[in-house]
Amino acid sequence: MSNVVLTYFPISARAEGIKLALDLAGIPFTFKPVQNWPEEKAEGLKSGLLPFGQVPLLQIDGMNIVQSLAILHYISKTYLSKEMSEKNSVQVDILLNGWNDLLNKTFGALFGPADKMDEFFEGEARNQLKMLENVYVSYGTAFMGDDKVSVADAHAYTTIKIMKSKKSDILNGFSHLMEWEERMNSLERDRKSTRLNSSHDQIS
Repeated sequence: MSNVVLTYFPISARAEGIKLALDLAGIPFTFKPVQNWPEEKAEGLKSGLLPFGQVPLLQIDGMNIVQSLAILHYISKTYLSKEMSEKNSVQVDILLNGWNDLLNKTFGALFGPADKMDEFFEGEARNQLKMLENVYVSYGTAFMGDDKVSVADAHAYTTIKIMKSKKSDILNGFSHLMEWEERMNSLERDRKSTRLNSSHDQIS
């Protein structure tokens, strides 16, 4: 595999799930933080590297992949879950899209009117979490749609981390999600220990 490069802003946002998915798939990568967005956006639009004028951008296997879900789908189908059954693949896709909806709504609240943030976390966010928990439980799998960790887990786990940065008790009352989160925490601890040996670099 040639050098894999992930380009995004140097903040914890839409690239976090992709970073985790790459690590879970055992794909070494280099993180390239955006440094001059107006200039890089203009160049990307002109060259076609950033056809929508947006990041994240994953350069892998000779391709330049944009759009978060497209990137996660590629990691899933080609590396992390290439042996997954069609049924479970659909289940993973359903939950992946559900968690992406919640992430989009969370960013809307975080960057919207300050007086609406608490209302979101106490209302719509909890309603969405309940729906996601219900779907997850209905599948009867250890992880999000499968008994092995997938890109849906990576996206869900990092979405919850972003939500917890503003409301640390956001999962209170969601016992199944809390049990799942503990399984992910265990994987995260293992991932951090192996990262000390090889995982990825950053372009400065």
